Formats: sequence, C-alpha cells, structure tokens
Amino acid sequence: MEPAEIARFTEVNRHAWDTIALVRGEGLHSGELFAQGEANLPANELPISDWRGLDVLHLQCASGEDTLSLALAGARVTGVDIAPENIRHARRKAKLAGLDATFVAADVYQLPPELLAGGFDVVFLSCGALGWLPDIKRWAGIVTSSLKMGGRLLVDEIHPLFICLEYDGSRYVAVEDYFRRDRPQWNAAGPPGLAGTGPDDIMPGTVEFRWPLGDIITALAWAGMRIELLDEYPNDRPELPAEQQERLRKLPGGFVLLATKDRDRT
Repeated sequence: MEPAEIARFTEVNRHAWDTIALVRGEGLHSGELFAQGEANLPANELPISDWRGLDVLHLQCASGEDTLSLALAGARVTGVDIAPENIRHARRKAKLAGLDATFVAADVYQLPPELLAGGFDVVFLSCGALGWLPDIKRWAGIVTSSLKMGGRLLVDEIHPLFICLEYDGSRYVAVEDYFRRDRPQWNAAGPPGLAGTGPDDIMPGTVEFRWPLGDIITALAWAGMRIELLDEYPNDRPELPAEQQERLRKLPGGFVLLATKDRDRT
C-alpha cells in the first residue's frame, strides 16, 4: 500500500481515537490502581513471564494500561499510540502511579528513528491492535527493526476468525470476509462495544482491516522472525447464556503469538 494512502487512513483513525480517549477519560484502569500495585494485565501469565530488566516497546498502547502493567512487572517500557489524547492519559497515569514509563504519540508506520534502532528486547501488542494496520508486511519489518537480535515479539490478540462471526440466536454464523486483508472496512459510527464507552456516545468514523492468521505469520517470517509459539484459545464470556457460552467455547476467540528475531530482513 502506498504511503499516502496509509497516511489517509491514519488520520481518520487518529481523530477517532482522540475522541474515544476523551469519552473514556479515566474510566479504564486508573493511575491510583497502578499506584496500589494493581495491574491491568497479568504479565506473569504470558509466555514471557519474567519482565524484569527488559526493554519493551508496546505498539498501539492506547492509554497505557497494559504498558504500565508491564512496568509494574519490572520492564523498562515505551508505549506508542497514534492518538495524542491516549498518550496524555497514559502519562498522567504513570505519574500518579510513580512508574517510570515513556509514552510517544506516533503512527506505527512513522516511528521516531530511535525506536527503530534495534534496541528493544520485546515488542508487545495487546488485544485489538492488528485490525488497524493497513499494511501487515510493512508492520512486520518495523517490528524487526525495533528488536535486538534475539529479541522477541509477543502478540495477544483477538482471533481474526472470531471478528467475522455473529450469533443469530441459535448459532454463530459468518457475516464478514475472513480474507478481507487490506480492503478497508469503514465504520461510520466507530468500532462498536468499546470498553469505557456507552451506546449513547457519539463516535467518529474509523477504518479497519482484517488479516488472516497465515498472512500475519508469513509477514513475520519474511521479515526475519522465527515463530516460537502460536496458541489459539476460545473466548470466556460468563455473562452470556449457557447455550451461547457452549458454542463460543468451540470457536477460536483469541491467539497468542511469540516470535524471535533470528536474522536481519532480506
């Protein structure tokens, strides 16, 4: 995809996420909770369980809840997000919690040079990040450039198949194209069901993309990453009716991917 087209999508989503951040305010995990040592993310349950002393780059960090959870676990963290309002919230939470964390407002595709100098032990992405990327191959190259040799990428993400499904009252049916890839999906009222927002909140439009799991893995392999782990897991939604929960447990709801940089890009 051409840089000018990526920039156009970026600007649409930057505006949307600034608005979402204003609506959410401090409604997610607060700085006071971090100050009390209460993490948003159970870092010790991830495939990388010991974060002490690691230099971590968290891409698309939103307002920094998972980033600060890694800081609580002992990592030296840098969080990057497209929306300045998200970064403002993240910095305020870090200050309230007394946590040493760096937050940068930047597009993933236009990171500052110092973040692309191969200085990080881990690049981390958490749920809801990959669907905003218009060019998955270019993203994989950025990940590789950010990592030291032997550094690792850890992704904990919504499964792309699950995004295509909808419950019709008796079963889950496919309502979206799993192979949509870089064909933009325009959402006139923004992404539905975001934590910290309500049905009456007016959201600006967004544009999303859908990358099959094979595309993600292939892009990383081409970029110089060796896949160490791919673990798919079902959604756990105890608030749903029992029959729907039973059907949900038979479908992939998310995945965890761990990859190691073992060569420079060709």
